[in-house]
Amino acid sequence: MTGSGLHPGRSLTLGPAVILMALVCLGGVLAFPAQGDAFTVPAGYKGCGSFQARYTIHVVAKHVSCRTAMKVQKEYWLAPESEKELVGPDEYNGYVRLKRFPGWRCTSGAMAGACVKGRKEAAYSTYDG
Repeated sequence: MTGSGLHPGRSLTLGPAVILMALVCLGGVLAFPAQGDAFTVPAGYKGCGSFQARYTIHVVAKHVSCRTAMKVQKEYWLAPESEKELVGPDEYNGYVRLKRFPGWRCTSGAMAGACVKGRKEAAYSTYDG
């Protein structure tokens, strides 16, 4: 797929975080209910719990500790805008950099998203079932 709008003429590669978001959005196949409830975590990810922001944020991690995943997601959701840098026209067609977590890129979609640094992923879902 080329000409995606992000980088005209360059191929768009769908990483695991994008696939996770797509699965969550397509009929709620993956859900991360509130901490303490039973939930299905995608293969290769570990459930890390949840916290309250604008929504209840359910966090999963891959190739990173739950402690780090929670810190990154709390920064993304709760930090003042001055601690974030938007790259692109908006966060849905670009990504957000976290000043306190250099190298992490956060994207958001319908009810889910992820912050990624190399192979490390701190993903979230707001889906409550």
